[in-house]
Amino acid sequence: MFGRCQKIAKNITIDVGHNPLAASVIKDVFIKNEKKISLIYNCFSDKDYTKVLTILKPIINDVLIINVEDNRVVEKNNLLEVCSNLNIKVGDFQDISHKKEYLVFGSFSVVEEFLKVYGEK
Repeated sequence: MFGRCQKIAKNITIDVGHNPLAASVIKDVFIKNEKKISLIYNCFSDKDYTKVLTILKPIINDVLIINVEDNRVVEKNNLLEVCSNLNIKVGDFQDISHKKEYLVFGSFSVVEEFLKVYGEK
């Protein structure tokens, strides 16, 4: 199925899951493969992003917040605060390095925005 733990490049996986259950499944996949990732992330404010990030924390090297133009998206400061409280390094998504493993995780809007930016590179 498109967007469910889908490899789109050697070091990039996309997943349109944006809830705790999806986060648990994806975490297990990466733990089984002994991989830590840079999480390219954003979400809607009505989602339990604190729980999602808590679940994914064991596989995260850092969170890279991708800008999504939608009035339903959580305020960036809220994501920054959650990452700070979880002791997760956080920054803005800018580019892809071939030396890192990435997981693009969030709604279809998040994945679509990433694919638009990634496709322009």
